[in-house]
Amino acid sequence: MIRSSFRGVLSCAESIRHFTSATDIRRPHKCEGALNATNCAYLEALYKDWRKSRKNVNDLWGNIFAQLDHCSPDSPLIETLKHFEIETDSAKIPTDKTREQAILDHFRLAWMARAYEKSGHRISKMNPLTISECEIPEELQLAHFGFSEADIHREFEQCSIPSLGGIHAKDSKLTLKKFTELLHETYCGRAGYEFLHIASTKQSKWIRDRINSSQVPPSDARLLCYKQLVKTLSFQKLVSAEYSNVKRHGLSGAETLIPLLNRLIDTASSHGIKEIVFGITHRGILSILPFSMGYDVGTMLYNLREIFLDSGEIASDRAYQTQNIMKGKRHLENGKTMDLTVLSSGPQQESISPVTLGYTRGRQHVRKDDKRGETLAVLLHGDGGFITQGVCYEANGLSDLEFFEVGGTIHIIINNEIANTSNQSSAQNYCSDLGKPVHAPIIHVNGDDPDQALNAVDICLDYRSKFNQDAVIDLVCYRRLGHSNLDDPRLFDPHRYSVISKHPNVLEQYAKVLERSGLLNPQQHKQALLDESRTLRKIHDSVLHGKYTPKRDMEWSNIPRDSQKPKAPKTSISKTQLVELGKSLTTVPADFNPHPTVKRILAERQRSYVEGTNIDWGGAEALAFASIVADGIHVRVSGQDVERGTFSHRHALMTDIETAKAHIPLRRVTKNQAPFRIINSSLSEYAVSGYELGYALSMKDCLVIWEAQFADFANGAQVIFDQYLSSLEAQWSCQAGLVINLPHGYDGMGPEHSSGRIERFLQCSNEDDQAPNYLTNSSQRSGKSIEEHLESEIQQCNWQVCFPTTPANYFHLLRRQITRRFRKPLINFYSKAFLRAPNLSNIADFSETPHFQPVIADSTIDTPSSVTRIILCSGQIFFHLAKYRNTSSAKGNVALVRVEQLSPFPWGHLHASLSKYPSKASIAWVQEEPKNMGGWAHMSVRLKNYAQKTGRNTKISYIGRPPCASPATGNKAIHDHECATILNAAFDV
Repeated sequence: MIRSSFRGVLSCAESIRHFTSATDIRRPHKCEGALNATNCAYLEALYKDWRKSRKNVNDLWGNIFAQLDHCSPDSPLIETLKHFEIETDSAKIPTDKTREQAILDHFRLAWMARAYEKSGHRISKMNPLTISECEIPEELQLAHFGFSEADIHREFEQCSIPSLGGIHAKDSKLTLKKFTELLHETYCGRAGYEFLHIASTKQSKWIRDRINSSQVPPSDARLLCYKQLVKTLSFQKLVSAEYSNVKRHGLSGAETLIPLLNRLIDTASSHGIKEIVFGITHRGILSILPFSMGYDVGTMLYNLREIFLDSGEIASDRAYQTQNIMKGKRHLENGKTMDLTVLSSGPQQESISPVTLGYTRGRQHVRKDDKRGETLAVLLHGDGGFITQGVCYEANGLSDLEFFEVGGTIHIIINNEIANTSNQSSAQNYCSDLGKPVHAPIIHVNGDDPDQALNAVDICLDYRSKFNQDAVIDLVCYRRLGHSNLDDPRLFDPHRYSVISKHPNVLEQYAKVLERSGLLNPQQHKQALLDESRTLRKIHDSVLHGKYTPKRDMEWSNIPRDSQKPKAPKTSISKTQLVELGKSLTTVPADFNPHPTVKRILAERQRSYVEGTNIDWGGAEALAFASIVADGIHVRVSGQDVERGTFSHRHALMTDIETAKAHIPLRRVTKNQAPFRIINSSLSEYAVSGYELGYALSMKDCLVIWEAQFADFANGAQVIFDQYLSSLEAQWSCQAGLVINLPHGYDGMGPEHSSGRIERFLQCSNEDDQAPNYLTNSSQRSGKSIEEHLESEIQQCNWQVCFPTTPANYFHLLRRQITRRFRKPLINFYSKAFLRAPNLSNIADFSETPHFQPVIADSTIDTPSSVTRIILCSGQIFFHLAKYRNTSSAKGNVALVRVEQLSPFPWGHLHASLSKYPSKASIAWVQEEPKNMGGWAHMSVRLKNYAQKTGRNTKISYIGRPPCASPATGNKAIHDHECATILNAAFDV
């Protein structure tokens, strides 16, 4: 509608060219530049405002819009304007001779304001070093708008348009010089703004208004900022002098970050925020923790001293790696308190982003903060990491997804202009450009201007509070000491560091700014430095002389510290309760119309629950989830296609085929149940698995599951597994019960749809491979059952690796995960091919079997003494072996024992199963995977040690595929041949 109304306007330039002669073709009409298609947005917005109210635009444009629809679309705009009859007060409207010029001037000024909004940041003074001066781009030069130097002192009427903005000045008329100066001051100062990429006109207008109304922070805020800089730089000076050999990634050159963070914390409460979750990188953490997060300064010096004493020349990251998840409270001047949580990453700096977002969402759940207004996520990024690391893209992609959004995140980039691989002066991009796809306003701030940093925080907090959207602050700074204090940056960037060596630090500059403002004098500045130095020196002296007691107030402490032996959790529930849960899971509203296939599955499940037989994998899982939420424990499941289940086995969410209305039975289990969430995630493994880890970290009583679409795809989440999950307690001093669900099995589907790389998870397990003494010496059992021994071993291990083969055992495994006192990650593999019949369980397996079975003995062997070979296996290979054995002559001589828990190794349970068989019976480990993969490397050494410990002088043999670089073949004929070879070898007794 609007575009067609302006067809004549947009075709004006073409019309002008059509009527020019060949000799003038390179000399376009003087108005042509103002009438190109790039101004469509301007004209449309102006027209929209006029349609809302004729008072929104001046009379010149009002009369144009009133008559424009009656003009020929082929008429040049200038000629059209000449024939407009303007019926207004002649004192306000120019005469016919000047009408055209007035309209064009008005258009040009608005066009200029728009151009500065779009490109003013390109020539802003955001770089504190100003090594390379920015040339004024052509699109901001006067000539580009049809002006010349002769117009510089001409007066023009202001052109502020509600939808497009302009300059908010007191005077109704401005000279071109004054107008240009105001544009420079607003958009080209020591802060640069990018916001025209925001799709919402309302949001971009709000940002524009805030930019135009920004003022210098109040005096008390500026003095507080000064004091924080004094503390920060004095601390850095002391640390540099006393611990020069302790490797650290300091904040020198970016100290403005400290008052910026303090301003954010202090003012967040005015928006109703009660808790802030920070995801921070390693850079500057030694200063951030004590001077923004309330961590004790003396304890930080104590930590540094401890590291220094370990070695004279230490090159360790432990100065910041020992403080990774911390909680604390900060008392604000307005009498309120702010809960602070700090999550810190190691060198994989951006990996903390999704973890922080998930943690924030979890805290919002705990607080019942459905509007996302009480808990704020703040992410600190490096300039190179934010723009280049894929996890940032993946994490940002979660910002608007249901059940992933956190109500807007404040991103703060510590931009030292080194990590970005492109030269910013030549490449027309910024490290902050990642904020544009999520329509976040971006504010570039000169790191030497704390006042602009405080204003940027205020704008971003207000924006997030009003629109629940992300906002980005690009703090442009530098590294005074290079990548770490042990580097000599002059070796690789001599020119830059020649400038830096002469450049005054931010405190020196800001002190002079405050002196010019009358808020400080040189003597006060000198005394402030002296007082802070004495205070720090006094604390440090007490540390040196062993008189300081470190404070651990912020340590995360949900790890059970008592010496009580862990009890094996009972995971069974009564048959009556199972039937009741089953009824609620298979009942749909009377007006709900499920798909015929789903309807059939529901009927089959209902029959299996009532009759107590033939319960399949999806039905068992639903019972586990239902029993957990009925006990008041929140369940959250996410991943690609998890609502249906990749293999159509779950159907946790059903859709009405007529109304498209969704129905989730697990949300209607009982009246007072805990929330159940099942969410189809974005096509991301890295960020989503990290998000779910953060969610699991945020609360103890919650079952959180991330499921890969195929187990092979989990390699995209390898950083999360290696950096966090495998070392949660050892490196991060915290616990989480996150479940990683990985569908794994060899079915001829090729190397990308077969293997979850079991060997990788087993290799990362920290358990001992030596058989325990209690296997053969009853006095070593300490009164514990084998279940209690296993539970103790799980508590000491870094994670569990399991491969349940029956629906009932999967049920018990899920319930065990949430019913024990401590929390431990679970890597859970399951078969893709045996989610239905014949792999079924009876209801007695749920109600009468009390625990998860880490080892399932062979119940088909009537005479154990006749067994000559014991086959140990894990996963779906069991079903192939069992089927083959039924047709084999060795049926009664070969026992099939399933190892359902691979790590920690179930010594006691395996011993209880193998003790039934003759000691001379051979033992073989059979697997689908190649020999260099799967469980063989993990199992072989443990089985050999077990045989030695128990006196079984028998060889442990391997049966499976030979070593291979690729996990599996995609050729069905080759696959079938390999399977046949394995089965023949297994029963070749």
